[in-house]
Amino acid sequence: MLEEQRKKTIEWLCIRENPISADIAIVFGSAREIDLQQRIQQGIKLYKDGFVPKLLLTGRGDMDEAILMEKIAIQCGVPKSNLLIEACSDNTVENVKFSLELLQKTEFLDRIFTIILVSSAWHMRRVLLITKKYFPPHIVFACYPPTENEIPSDEEEKILLTEAILAKAFLKHASLTA
Repeated sequence: MLEEQRKKTIEWLCIRENPISADIAIVFGSAREIDLQQRIQQGIKLYKDGFVPKLLLTGRGDMDEAILMEKIAIQCGVPKSNLLIEACSDNTVENVKFSLELLQKTEFLDRIFTIILVSSAWHMRRVLLITKKYFPPHIVFACYPPTENEIPSDEEEKILLTEAILAKAFLKHASLTA
């Protein structure tokens, strides 16, 4: 029974759609280096495959996530002119709010109709809920995590449980702090 509930939670949290042509991809940072590497590589792939002309890299955290992702993207051939950097946010809500502010300041928001969201599969439900809350309603979002609905290892069980609690709290109260 517990395993069935775990599977249902993973299926609910994880959203993966086929990539679509979009105006920009927002790549969310992570305190976990493996997640950060997978996310930026997915963003770079979307850029190189022609799905998006620009990447917005978001996150500060303990390791200056957006700055680290910017370095990786440039090393992989993404021109700096096609990167927007939001390096002040410390959690998912701030990632979204500060990314929106950056797009407003650069006057790029008026030309955005489609956004691909890039984060870990287990993080996508919350990312999508928060982004839909703060961004203009005319924008269409597609979720494209770097992996399928992965089954977390035992040490990642805590992350999964926390993510489910936060996403469900958002649905109940329409706000999150992390």
